[in-house]
Amino acid sequence: FIQQMIDHDGVINLQLSTFTSSGTVHGTYTVSESNKQDIFTEIDTWSAYGGTFPQTVFPLATNWFNNLNNGFENQTYFLADGEFNTTMSELNTNFASLAAVSKVYSVGIGTSVTSETMSKYDNTLANGEKITGTWNATNNHGDAQALGTADTLIAYLIGGSENLVP
Repeated sequence: FIQQMIDHDGVINLQLSTFTSSGTVHGTYTVSESNKQDIFTEIDTWSAYGGTFPQTVFPLATNWFNNLNNGFENQTYFLADGEFNTTMSELNTNFASLAAVSKVYSVGIGTSVTSETMSKYDNTLANGEKITGTWNATNNHGDAQALGTADTLIAYLIGGSENLVP
């Protein structure tokens, strides 16, 4: 997926964050061939532990998008491998702010998180269009994916679906 970003005709700004209990931004990049290895090296240091706290990262992403102020289309890929450890009111408030400034594609990976959970925190249709209107906890939920393996995640990120037809 990073290579596809590099091959894109436009500029892609990337922020990598993990959902630790305090929220962690691991780096921000303007994606290019010259920093591809730095991005891969950063991602390779990650490990899953201690729970999923998306409410800690949604404000970081929202602030980053607001500070870019570059007229680009903002896209968030929210990838989770487990149910969330959070209070729902905080999660919902923080997601509403992110949904206002970005398309959010939510993907559950593995069997520890459901598509129903992820769909609440997705504001896109199956065709990639952003759902119009203001997101809230009871409406404007998108078409999130629940994928079983890393291979299906790669297929989804590259092709928009886990089923690639030759």
